Amino acid sequence: MPDTRVVHTHHPAAVLYGEHGPMGVGGPSPRPLSTKMAWKAPVQPPESIQAHIEQAIGKIKGLSPAQRNSVRAAMLEMTRDLSFIRHIMDQMPRAPTDEGRVL
Repeated sequence: MPDTRVVHTHHPAAVLYGEHGPMGVGGPSPRPLSTKMAWKAPVQPPESIQAHIEQAIGKIKGLSPAQRNSVRAAMLEMTRDLSFIRHIMDQMPRAPTDEGRVL
């Protein structure tokens, strides 16, 4: 007489991957595990214009590496423009002076 019990078989991929992607060790996760490393802004104070720009870009969530590089290139190009530098200098507060001497 043949065995009529139900035999459960699992596909190898079904064991590793759930409905939403890879499953963790503790069971299925509602969110897929991410293999991407998040880019973190440096924690030390920036010492150059490029470091300032990279720190500011680091605060923007969801930028791909290509987008981050293009934004950084556009910002660095803008900082090389003399009219932009003059505009920044006009915005800076001036130190009080007395007959040309800084007080």
